[in-house]
Amino acid sequence: MPAQVRAPPSHYSTITCSSGILSPRAARKNGKIRRSGPPSQGTKSSVAESVFNMRATTRTTVTLLLSANLVLWIFFWVDFGRRLVPYREHPPAFEEALPVFVFGGKALPTEQMRTFSLRLMEWVQMPSFLTVRPVVHTLNQKPSTWEKTFGGISLWGYLLIAIMFLSFLQWYLVARCVAWLIPRVWRPAEHS
Repeated sequence: MPAQVRAPPSHYSTITCSSGILSPRAARKNGKIRRSGPPSQGTKSSVAESVFNMRATTRTTVTLLLSANLVLWIFFWVDFGRRLVPYREHPPAFEEALPVFVFGGKALPTEQMRTFSLRLMEWVQMPSFLTVRPVVHTLNQKPSTWEKTFGGISLWGYLLIAIMFLSFLQWYLVARCVAWLIPRVWRPAEHS
């Protein structure tokens, strides 16, 4: 029995090349074929391709921004950890400035509070810092709370950890907005 050769669907144009006729799949892969079907099929296809491209753009943007945020936090924690000094919790002496960030027997000295990495994080993660501001205002009602540690970590330490987790949500939402805007603002030239 002779092998049957399937003809390409009618809405595809056939492409010939020096080696013979290309299959519709190979022609599409090489970009040498275009749909020539009814407008409704072309519209559905372009909408499906647009949705797929939007998902790919969203996925890429989210991955890029969350990865950049992760790298920034790794830089911050390495620099922050390098600056910590041994600390023993004690009641404050008269006008003694206690360290703000205490992590299990180590603390960031008060004079190191304006380091580049901390200022960078304040600037880049500003929405996350502003999100925890109501908690800070609530805790400021009883100032002695700031002098204590809970589980070896100061309240500022817990707030910094909360800011870190909130920053990933912040950058996820920024990435979703950017991915939503990209196809609406930047449209590459259509090739015919």
